[in-house]
Amino acid sequence: MMSRTVTYDYLPSEEGPRATWLNTFAERLPNYATTLGVSSADVNYVIAGAAAYNYAVFSLSILLRNLSRAVTLFKDNFEGDRTPDPLAYPVLTLPQPPTAPSGVNLKTGLFIWINDLVVEIRKSPNYSQSIGTDLGLVAPPKPPVALKGRITKLEAFPGSEVDISFVRSGAKMAIIESKRGNGDWEVLDKVAASSYEDNRPPLVAGQPEVRIYRIRLSDGKNAFGDYSDEMSIGTKV
Repeated sequence: MMSRTVTYDYLPSEEGPRATWLNTFAERLPNYATTLGVSSADVNYVIAGAAAYNYAVFSLSILLRNLSRAVTLFKDNFEGDRTPDPLAYPVLTLPQPPTAPSGVNLKTGLFIWINDLVVEIRKSPNYSQSIGTDLGLVAPPKPPVALKGRITKLEAFPGSEVDISFVRSGAKMAIIESKRGNGDWEVLDKVAASSYEDNRPPLVAGQPEVRIYRIRLSDGKNAFGDYSDEMSIGTKV
């Protein structure tokens, strides 16, 4: 039977941060057990589960990594021109494991069981935002999504014309900016379309040039969001 990975809004997805989170939760839960109506058996199971999980993630994983490096070194020395005498074989010495969790009829995985406990904790009339924050049960705020347009295509035509196609990402308008040569960025136009024709003459008559473009979204009055990724093209005379 295959195991499944559990994901919850408050729980880190990677095992290292997840083990750290569980350790903090186990350390702080006893402070709120009476207030939240969490039984001593459940508290003890969380503490034992945290110790076991941290032992597996940190102690055993580090030991196995060190053993793998020692085995590689042993093989290199053994296969080399100067084999050490006597030959030092890699040895794996396990630290004393923590006491296995007991006292709870656990029919699901550790974190599934813990999430069931978290659900009950959040239902408690004494649960508060401050308690949730201290226990690590409040999901961290998601970073704001960077709003920006996207240039999808540049096409050069004879006469130094460049056609620009872009996506406004739902914004009312897009501000088209460009630079060429050693110049700075300049605003070409603000449009409520999804394409624009750059008909500027070349900086040097009869000579092709490289033009770089970017766009920024606008509500019709003010620009907002991030600039799009830049895109460049060479003109045709």
